[in-house]
Amino acid sequence: EVPEKPLLEPWESCITMADHWSYHYDDQYKSPREIIRLVVNIVCKGGNLALGVGPMPDGRLPRPALERIKVLGAWLKKHGEAIYATRVQAPYASRGQGQDLAYTRSKDGEHVYVIRLWPDAITKYTILGFNFKELEKNIGRRVRSLRHLATDVRMQMLTVDGKKEWMLERKLYGSIIQKVKKQRFQKNQIT
Repeated sequence: EVPEKPLLEPWESCITMADHWSYHYDDQYKSPREIIRLVVNIVCKGGNLALGVGPMPDGRLPRPALERIKVLGAWLKKHGEAIYATRVQAPYASRGQGQDLAYTRSKDGEHVYVIRLWPDAITKYTILGFNFKELEKNIGRRVRSLRHLATDVRMQMLTVDGKKEWMLERKLYGSIIQKVKKQRFQKNQIT
């Protein structure tokens, strides 16, 4: 279980990756995004996560567990600075504008990390209010590809409701980490 607010003492949540602590052939596993959100939700409140995985009868880990461990490992390799050895930072977590925000602070207190998480239901991000026809006219050729600078993910042209739109697939499990100097964070309350 995860508390609503940080506790004033060390704490740990012991949660399974699937529905059971022991191996079950037809177990339902949490999605990689659910696991990442769980890690962030616990860490932003000052806790640790003991993520339980039941091994198969021969001692090996089930394939779904291995797949999720690899995704979590890749995510932590990229964003671990905002997770490992961090401290709690008010307001800890907040919701708004179609995203959840979580906050952590570096051990030395110099930086605040703003972790932006999009809900599972939102899988695509559309650039709104940008006139691509005008851009193409100005540069004299068709726009064939775009890259989202914050995530370094290539955008795709998709047809939505009969209109062509550039969209960003949320392949990074819906997260962007923003590192902010603590003084700037306190002054502006980044959201």
